[in-house]
Amino acid sequence: MSAYDAEYETFYMILRISVKAMNWKGALKMSIEQMIEERFVCSKCGGNHCQTKEVSMSGAGLSKMFDIQHNHFLFVSCTNCGYVEVFNPDILEGKKRGQLGSILDVFFG
Repeated sequence: MSAYDAEYETFYMILRISVKAMNWKGALKMSIEQMIEERFVCSKCGGNHCQTKEVSMSGAGLSKMFDIQHNHFLFVSCTNCGYVEVFNPDILEGKKRGQLGSILDVFFG
């Protein structure tokens, strides 16, 4: 395991534990995006500022045919070098998110 892999695994593990602890304790909830922005360290350049953007995408089959965008991802971009990492918020939060948006997408396109 390289130093990059170890650093990435540590960041990812701390992020997941923080999310679960905050949800479990019922404390003031901080969004996943805010948590990533506070703890971000770029794995390429070491920069500590980033921008996050949630992106929704359709899948295959019927969801593609009807343009139902039920796949949600967080794109985290380093503001120093532009390197982008992609996170699945469902895994980080331990639950499915964006279901209301998917339902509204069916009715309003």
